Amino acid sequence: MKGADLQLFQELSEIFSLIPLNGKTPIEENWTQRCEKKRPFNPEDFKGKNAGIACGPASGSIVVDVDDTLRFNTMIEEKGWDLPYTRMHMTGAGKPHYLYRYPDNGKRYGCRSQKALDFDIKGLGGQIVAPGSIHPDSGKPYTVRHDLPMAPAPVWVLNLAAQEEPGEPINTPTEDVDLASLPIGLAVKKLIREGEPKGARSEAIMSVLNSLARANVSDDTIFSVFETYPIGQKYHEKGNAKRKWLQDQINKVRATYGDNKQSRGLTLTELEQRFTVKTDWLWRQHIPQGQPTILNGREGVGKTSIMMVAAREIIEEHPTGSVVWCATEGKVLDCVNKMRIIGLTERFYVAQKGDGTFKFNFQWQSDLKELDTILANSEKPILAVFVDSIRGMSLLGDNDDKIGGVMHRVNALVCDKYRASLVYIDHWGKGRKEDILDRNVGTTAKTAAVSAVLSVIGKTKYTREIKNAKSNIGEIPDLLSVQAANQITIRQPHEETAETMATRAEAFLLELGTTGDVRPATEVYKLAEEQNISPDVLKKTKLSLGIIREREGPSEPWMWRWPL
Repeated sequence: MKGADLQLFQELSEIFSLIPLNGKTPIEENWTQRCEKKRPFNPEDFKGKNAGIACGPASGSIVVDVDDTLRFNTMIEEKGWDLPYTRMHMTGAGKPHYLYRYPDNGKRYGCRSQKALDFDIKGLGGQIVAPGSIHPDSGKPYTVRHDLPMAPAPVWVLNLAAQEEPGEPINTPTEDVDLASLPIGLAVKKLIREGEPKGARSEAIMSVLNSLARANVSDDTIFSVFETYPIGQKYHEKGNAKRKWLQDQINKVRATYGDNKQSRGLTLTELEQRFTVKTDWLWRQHIPQGQPTILNGREGVGKTSIMMVAAREIIEEHPTGSVVWCATEGKVLDCVNKMRIIGLTERFYVAQKGDGTFKFNFQWQSDLKELDTILANSEKPILAVFVDSIRGMSLLGDNDDKIGGVMHRVNALVCDKYRASLVYIDHWGKGRKEDILDRNVGTTAKTAAVSAVLSVIGKTKYTREIKNAKSNIGEIPDLLSVQAANQITIRQPHEETAETMATRAEAFLLELGTTGDVRPATEVYKLAEEQNISPDVLKKTKLSLGIIREREGPSEPWMWRWPL
């Protein structure tokens, strides 16, 4: 890592057991053994990396890691807890680590997370980022604030860290785990191997446990995975209660999936453990998390481009996930061109079948299995699947009610199994109907199979409205899509005042023309439309700026001349 201080790491290694980190995450498997046995320091292991202090006996340290200094200071004053002057480090985010001496009394002191009080205790099984490292978000270094000997740990710290269950050791015997041989997807293996930072760990842990339970992996193997790999960092922070904590999590998952993947009924409690009751939104307040949606509109209105912009925004907002696009109509070259223009270069994948083709027929179980394989082997968790379009995903006609059954099978795979969002692109029928929901082509079985229906409506040549046609999940506000110079911007519609539009029109005309410049009027109006400037406002602004409208003869085109 650029900027990491190897010289400081060398000095710290004389006191502490240092481990290499990727950002804040341990790189080595079984790194927690370095909490009890000091790791030999080799500068080569830390080139381009951060360093972590493995807390516990090997470093002789137990650490109070404070997230909110004001709340922490208020809390210890209210509780009458002392905070002896001791060695102190500062994180790259400006937060303190208070390092105290780990007691040499034969007892074991683990980790405790006090989320409600905004601090953690890092003991045996925990680690903190060492001074000389670079904060992955702020880019600022971790530093030594008070270079002092470590003071004896306060009694209240030891009491919190020593909440062990009688007779239960902190270490759990492990079996060797061959991660590559486990019958789980590549994305889950990557989560296990790399872990996640604080704030994303709980979701990652449940994703891993769900996959291991579905694969019928034994409890002993699950414990070994969490003992061995970075996914287990939160598990190790539980200290002496870690085994009970993980067993509770495993039991919750087993209650949902069972031990043997047999068909079974689920109670309300089990369903609520698996599915959130409230609606979470993946993209704005328009694509719900883990539910199916239809986006429809007339041919050529820009449905595919608008949803690719949505996919790009989803990827940008969720750095740990990916999006899969099913071009069921087989127009892959069209997808490539749009991907290039919109900037879909990373974590966006067009689904390809094993025979090299792209067109899926989800009436066929074999094609559903192909999609299942693609989703299972994704290197990142699946955020959303887009199907473009319903018309191309089967051999059924638009009016065949059986298409609803096909959609339900796709829903079950994408939304229930992978808990990803699913967006179907569909077309409007011919003619004009007052209710936009009735404009969807063909059978109502399609709209009945989804939680929400969004419609794209052409407003001008370069603007589109995205309106809610149906919602079973609450109110969905309107959006506006504006295209300018091949770029699409999606925003909330707002009423623009005449004064504001006149200001934009003036800036537009001043930028468009220079002294003595002449442009065809049709060209000016077209460019103004792209900027969502009305013709009436444009004409008034033209007059105020002294721009002259002229033509050389009755049959010649009108021209606009900027004043000298």
